[in-house]
Amino acid sequence: MDEDKLKLAPIDVHKIIFRIGEVSKMTGVSPRQLRYWDQKGFIKSQRHDTSSSRVYTLLNLFRVGLIKKYLDNGYTLKAAVQKTNERQDMMETMHHFIYHSVSGIENIDGKLMINMGYFDKAKTSYLYGRLDENDETEYKVIPVDKLDHN
Repeated sequence: MDEDKLKLAPIDVHKIIFRIGEVSKMTGVSPRQLRYWDQKGFIKSQRHDTSSSRVYTLLNLFRVGLIKKYLDNGYTLKAAVQKTNERQDMMETMHHFIYHSVSGIENIDGKLMINMGYFDKAKTSYLYGRLDENDETEYKVIPVDKLDHN
């Protein structure tokens, strides 16, 4: 099979779960505090029934870490949750944009560049971008008819 044609199956991040003790160890938030945050609706554990242990998804692990970071920086719990909500909203917007706009990575003039999709509504040009060796952003607009897509 052609290596270029191999695609990895996406990982369902909702299936990556951690027990409350693991989340506590990784974030430095006590299990008691995690249960309190869960009870208040600041985070959401998953349970198969009322007698099973709390488990948290990878996304909730990140959420706990963000809340803790804001608390450590002096925010109240209410403000830390609000800041976390704002940050997660921004990240979701960015993820949605990237998911729908990035079309892959291509070699353009000997440089690996990210194909960021069509540059114009008429679909006559593509926008490519990359970070150079100094981490400076470089963009290039290339007309569709100038690309060699074999």
